[in-house]
Amino acid sequence: MHRRAMTATILTIVILLILGGAAYYLWTIGHAGHAGAQPSLPTVSAVIGGQQFELEVASTTAEQNWGLSGRISLGGNDGMLFLFSVPGPRFFWMKDMNFDIDLIWIRGDKVIGFLQGLPTPAALHATSTINLPIYVSPGLVDKVIEINSGEIAKLGLKVGDTIRINI
Repeated sequence: MHRRAMTATILTIVILLILGGAAYYLWTIGHAGHAGAQPSLPTVSAVIGGQQFELEVASTTAEQNWGLSGRISLGGNDGMLFLFSVPGPRFFWMKDMNFDIDLIWIRGDKVIGFLQGLPTPAALHATSTINLPIYVSPGLVDKVIEINSGEIAKLGLKVGDTIRINI
């Protein structure tokens, strides 16, 4: 009987270690494998609606998963450029965001759509990531730009407009 109890205990410990490892793995995916603030990213300049912007470039999966999460704000003409190697449908959410943003969907150098005033999880009263909306590109895109909320309206941006990015 003692041997069965010992086997059950060892099996329970192994299962708990596996579950703990799985939970840690999922947590690191959600946090792009970084602890604390995201390391600085390279920047490029872009002209959007005639206005010059400085965009941080998120080109790896880890950088893209992290995005602007956890930041307090963006500078006036700052943003983030998500670069993808091939056009495809893209899915974004506002996990751990602290400020509203506008999102621009791009294929090549043309705007194929945009979303304005995407709210923070707090504004949505989202108590978990399950409650967060997923924003889907209106077609295949190879670039996505996030800028401060209200910028698209100020710039008068339209579908079909050209965005020049100095990559």
